[in-house]
Amino acid sequence: MTAGIMDHFWGDGVALTSYHNDAGALKDSFRNEGHRHLVIGLERPMGRGEELGFQVARTAMVGFTREEEWLETTLDHPAQHLSRSVVFPKERSCLNARLQYEGHEVDLPITVLADGKTSVGFNIQRPKACAAYTLRWSW
Repeated sequence: MTAGIMDHFWGDGVALTSYHNDAGALKDSFRNEGHRHLVIGLERPMGRGEELGFQVARTAMVGFTREEEWLETTLDHPAQHLSRSVVFPKERSCLNARLQYEGHEVDLPITVLADGKTSVGFNIQRPKACAAYTLRWSW
């Protein structure tokens, strides 16, 4: 029996120029209705209630070109924790950011990094499956 998870993305420009995750090897990739789906193979099947923590780093180019942009995260399955961050180029700093989910809207702090880039992010404990968490910003 093989086990895996899918990482989904879509967007303008070159939506994927580099990709890394620490959950498993990239086994396959396919498109469906304008969305790209990456199939990540896990080392072994997960048991009911077992936790899997992993990180993904993805780079896009020639995307996010408008003055106001957004990035949506939706989990296919229940999770204990969701953390998302965006690092902005030094030449195009984030001016303001907010998180929208389930009728809520929360302003997010902007962090200036040591190299002069800006970053915004959020952490959600027990995010709901199939609920959209949308990070919106202007720059």
